[in-house]
Amino acid sequence: MEATKFQCKRSGKEVTLRIFDKADASDHDRFGQIAARAAEDPDLRTYKKPAEDLMADEKSEYLGAFDENGDPVAIKRINFDQEVIRQKVVPFPAILNATKMIQLGGSFVDEEYRHQGINTAQLEWSRQWGLANGYDEMVVVVANENPKSVIAHQRYFGEPVEGEYYDSVFNRPVTLFARETADDGEKKES
Repeated sequence: MEATKFQCKRSGKEVTLRIFDKADASDHDRFGQIAARAAEDPDLRTYKKPAEDLMADEKSEYLGAFDENGDPVAIKRINFDQEVIRQKVVPFPAILNATKMIQLGGSFVDEEYRHQGINTAQLEWSRQWGLANGYDEMVVVVANENPKSVIAHQRYFGEPVEGEYYDSVFNRPVTLFARETADDGEKKES
């Protein structure tokens, strides 16, 4: 999917949503900038690895939101590997076993761009991309220790998948959200 323009709700600033190009040196540098800022956020653990290790992950892509200068202001990890997704969440919900899904996570938005709709725009961009590329479902795994993120994702997805889940990679309890990529309805308010 091509880059998409998005206008922030409060500030009116325009950002561009697009996948980081792992082969492009300037994108690699930009990714390093935002990964370093994310690593300083006490609520996050996903981006505690060096940017080089994250960019070398062949099973994930990174959706960025870039300001008018081309600097990244938000990032979201997208994983396409079905086996990794099914191994990450324990126990994996049976209702999702037959679906081809993308897993979203590792979100970070710079403080001055928070609460302006960027996370929702990234989720919607991902849903549309998944639908266009043959994915049935999008799944988000959110650490329970980050209640702000749980609330933000619940606004888009609605109620979480019923049950208690655990992230086998980061060894922590998580909330699991799922939405069919064909579901193009308005965001679900709870």
